[in-house]
Amino acid sequence: MTYDSTLNEGFLVFKADSTAWSFRPSKKGLFFSDVKNEVAHAFINTVDNNKTKYTIKEYSDAVRAHSLQNIIGQTHKIISDM
Repeated sequence: MTYDSTLNEGFLVFKADSTAWSFRPSKKGLFFSDVKNEVAHAFINTVDNNKTKYTIKEYSDAVRAHSLQNIIGQTHKIISDM
């Protein structure tokens, strides 16, 4: 795959078979491809599937860390200023 980022509102991803997917930013800045009319592909990445990769303690710790980050705010700025 290759991509072309010269579009003003997003970018194109080209597959080996010369088809292209268009990605554009959502209101929150996350890029997505509108696949309403796309029947050949499905991208599914569920939380339950990801949880199986970790122990119960690791998952519980991650949930608590995420909750704490929401309370504190942008911790990456605090850490980078140290």
